[in-house]
Amino acid sequence: MNFAVISDTHSNWQNTQKAINVIKEKKIKIILHCGDIEGPEFLDKIDSILENIKMLAVLGNVDEGKFSDNDLIKARFKNIELEKEIFRTKIGDKKIAFCHFPDIAKNLAETQKYDFVFHGHTHKPWIESIGKTILLCPGNVAGIFYQPTLTIFKQEKFELIKIKLTNDL
Repeated sequence: MNFAVISDTHSNWQNTQKAINVIKEKKIKIILHCGDIEGPEFLDKIDSILENIKMLAVLGNVDEGKFSDNDLIKARFKNIELEKEIFRTKIGDKKIAFCHFPDIAKNLAETQKYDFVFHGHTHKPWIESIGKTILLCPGNVAGIFYQPTLTIFKQEKFELIKIKLTNDL
């Protein structure tokens, strides 16, 4: 199964729409969001355009205090599942964990319990192997400090593709 990894949207609606359009063009059905969303209202906007795409998301440092426990517990979003700090899941036969902070992600990768661990926060695309685990930061959708990016994972080929979000998308 293919999936997309995004992070640090920071309420940048224009770039988030571009990212989701790329994801739709690639026929991706799952998005993992590594945090710094900037509030439930922004997730409402994302939820409204996802259609048949599922988003799994965690909160980042700029999200603190912007989401109540009801936002996490209630079925507020049609296509989005939200966790506070760490999201653990399985896609196909791959065990995945993702969070916002790189130090937590590195600790998760060092356990060797996961095939993939993803994080946000740094805004810089990054990939490394820690034992059998791939540790990756997809960059940032908002385009803060670095050019906006997202990562598409093609599981069948074990290939990571970084897509630059330029004005021509």
